Amino acid sequence: EPSTRWTHKFRGFRKWNQWGNLGYLTSDLGDLVLESTEYDYKKEITFAQTPFQRIDIYDTIGRHMDHDAYLRSLKDDGSYEATHKEFYRPQRRVFLDGVLQSTRQGLEAYHEALVQPVMFAHEYPRRVAIIGGGEGATLREVLKHKSIDVVKMIEIDEMMVDVSRKHIPEWNDCSDFIGSDVIWCGDDKRAEMYYEDAIGWFKDNFGSDDDTFGEVDEEEEEDNENFEEEKPFDILIMDALDPQDEIPFASLLYSDPSFVRALYESLSDDGIMVLQLGGAPFHEDPADQFTMSARRTSLIKHLEDAGFESMHIYEDGNCGFMSAWTFLVVMKNSIHRENWYQTAAELDVEIHSRILRTHSGEPALQYFDAAVMSTYVHPHKVFETVYCRARPQPESCVAMEMMSQPKVENASLDKFEVRLSGAGEKSGRGIYAKVDVAKGTTIARREASRPVFIHPSSLWRIFDYMEMSSDINDVWKYVDGYGWQTDTLGPYTYHVDKSIMTFVNHGCKGDFNTDDMALAQSFNPDTVLNEQTATADDKPENRKPFDPFTDRHSAIQKDVALRDIKAGEEITCNYMYFTSEEDWFYEVETLKNMCNGVDVGLITKAETEFRMRKRYNQTASEVSEGCTTCDRNEL
Repeated sequence: EPSTRWTHKFRGFRKWNQWGNLGYLTSDLGDLVLESTEYDYKKEITFAQTPFQRIDIYDTIGRHMDHDAYLRSLKDDGSYEATHKEFYRPQRRVFLDGVLQSTRQGLEAYHEALVQPVMFAHEYPRRVAIIGGGEGATLREVLKHKSIDVVKMIEIDEMMVDVSRKHIPEWNDCSDFIGSDVIWCGDDKRAEMYYEDAIGWFKDNFGSDDDTFGEVDEEEEEDNENFEEEKPFDILIMDALDPQDEIPFASLLYSDPSFVRALYESLSDDGIMVLQLGGAPFHEDPADQFTMSARRTSLIKHLEDAGFESMHIYEDGNCGFMSAWTFLVVMKNSIHRENWYQTAAELDVEIHSRILRTHSGEPALQYFDAAVMSTYVHPHKVFETVYCRARPQPESCVAMEMMSQPKVENASLDKFEVRLSGAGEKSGRGIYAKVDVAKGTTIARREASRPVFIHPSSLWRIFDYMEMSSDINDVWKYVDGYGWQTDTLGPYTYHVDKSIMTFVNHGCKGDFNTDDMALAQSFNPDTVLNEQTATADDKPENRKPFDPFTDRHSAIQKDVALRDIKAGEEITCNYMYFTSEEDWFYEVETLKNMCNGVDVGLITKAETEFRMRKRYNQTASEVSEGCTTCDRNEL
């Protein structure tokens, strides 16, 4: 049968402000559907004008699928197409005011990429709130979790929900999930629907008195007296407009610091939020602050100011849009960094235990698994590149640019040797330069990039078994004594130099001659922290919550010489920045006692204990063999 290809084009020329109510035709709807001549089949499924937006839903066939194959799939002739109809369905697209929102072919990829990483970053999410999500697919993803007690969806446009329920039912169908069993996810007993403005809802429930949204009349004041206080949420999901959208409401969503503060207050102490942030940048793009993604930059600043401790940006290229899509997870407490960086094996076990089974036997998660999560854990290179183009340039980026310069010299490992340290009265081994090392020279750069890495989950296993085995106990003493604690993958991450550089000691009284390159950029000997004068108030600032550069390179310790170092001089660094966050001042006091000869280091204690144990075992063995020269009383 013949088919018709048609296209819609505007005649004449118009300025951007002369489109009137036809602007939606110049957006994604026009570019991807109406103006395209690549489709053998285009059909309008529905159109609706709500009080808030225009909704268009279209089916198309073409580009990557043959129209004849689709027609064969409609027959019952035993062909491959007819027996696998699900592979030949038209691509269905949802547009709001002409802007593409989601697609049938990207349904699972987008919504699982939005929801599942943040859900599994939390230990046991029970209360969830969704901002937007009128299609119902975000709600569907949350309801796949066994742990959920309640999920509240705050969507301003009830008509959008009704249209979605009627025309894109596969987006919001929970009937296959054992334990949900409802055709529309909104009917699940755990779901609560609120058809309200999310900005007002969160400000009214969690904002300060000064942030009340709109005027409050007498009737509202009376309602407030009977108001039941809203409980905080474990997870908050913002599935609303893109920050690049040029409409006033998008500006309110992403540029209002009081709204961001209300979101922060709506979360429990260990709560986490995820936001979709529009199309990912390209490698050639300038910094976000100079593009249409400027709201992304201001939003991140508001999130930092609100108090979020850890942020993780990632992208997915299979969401059905014209480019990879950006997501941002923000954690109120950095303790959940450990879950974000959990191993693939750990996450696979969590998925198996936490996700509902289905009546069909098909996996409830069609796209997301541990292998996919591994592509989200570290920011894509493009985020680091664009981040480092910001002005002023972030300090961490300056450090790497300095190290990557050809003129930066490196003192290799063979330029150093091990001797007894002179750093303190009771110090053990130390590292000494065999040659002169000029200021700015990197110290054993190759070896510094290859530390022994102790994942938090490995550390917990050590703690579980160290009481049962002296060997495992010795492993912990080695890690604790020679390693340094970081928040790279959570608060309990350790790195240990595996070369002789592990013997580099702390420079007492601020007299150290090497430091990490990032810290060296701002090094000032007159203001540097030292263990003799530091107070609890001098605790160094935490890592920046948002720093894609550091998130991609944090495992690399890039030490440089702070001044010219002479041959025969001991190499020292500043342990003040290696101490754990929660025990910072206690460990500073320990350093002070060691520098003053009052105490010794963990390794010296461990080696002394080892020698005593070895001597005890040797003497006990001699006694058991009938040694006549052994002093039993001494034993």
